[in-house]
Amino acid sequence: GEKSSPTIGDRLFAVNRGITVSTYGPTETHKMSLDIVKKEVSEIQMELSKQISKMREMEKALLDAGAPWVEGNELPVKK
Repeated sequence: GEKSSPTIGDRLFAVNRGITVSTYGPTETHKMSLDIVKKEVSEIQMELSKQISKMREMEKALLDAGAPWVEGNELPVKK
């Protein structure tokens, strides 16, 4: 009955709340939530890596085209 899908933070909050105030230990639901979080974080990391790679390619193309260096980027190597 949720109106929106739970976020990674929502899932981690529920697990934390469930295990910090319980003497029972993590339930199967807690374990399942952590598995979902691991999968979602892994997917985000893969997408982030792809985007970083694209940004580096774009940065190189801009520098090759004569764009000025921007603070925070690697210093261009003169050929």
